[in-house]
Amino acid sequence: MPGKRRQIQKEETRRLLLDTAYDLFQEKGYDKATIRELAARAQVAQGTIFKHFPDKQSLVAAAFENDLQAIVEDAFLHLPPSDIKRQLVYMARRLYQFYQPRPALFRVLIGQAFLLMGEGENTIARLLDDFFLRIAGVFQSALERGELADGTDVNQAALVYVSFYFMGLNMGLRAETFDVDAMVDLVESMLTMLIQGIASSK
Repeated sequence: MPGKRRQIQKEETRRLLLDTAYDLFQEKGYDKATIRELAARAQVAQGTIFKHFPDKQSLVAAAFENDLQAIVEDAFLHLPPSDIKRQLVYMARRLYQFYQPRPALFRVLIGQAFLLMGEGENTIARLLDDFFLRIAGVFQSALERGELADGTDVNQAALVYVSFYFMGLNMGLRAETFDVDAMVDLVESMLTMLIQGIASSK
């Protein structure tokens, strides 16, 4: 099946380029990393890179669209069935574990991700919107289970949680090593205060 073999080869090349770009971004930073050096390290022609990624910005967007999104999907798939705080702490831990092995790399990528323009910007915005809506859905399910007070604004609650999550992510990435347990404990302590304020009294 030549078509299937070509698709596998294409996916393998894309993975090679992303992994090589990760190493290059971590070593040199976004601005100093060049497509020419990426091609040399990956041992491919520059034209091959452009078939997969039109520019450096698309490489950054792909890092989140391909790899982080896979973790998000898996985390939601295995979310505990109940207890809103347990669910949200689980989500934070799974995502922080993704960043933990290479904090220097993700300091570069996240810093650059919020500066993207064009299609890269659209990709990041789409991923953030999807994450927010799914977290709002977690709060909505908790409301329907009777865990939260009637009238709880699930969108506002989701926004607060996402703020907590990004605060922990920022602090974790700024440290020399990403202490997942410490950042999860921080998020959990803030969540406790949030949920105490909106928990059902029934």
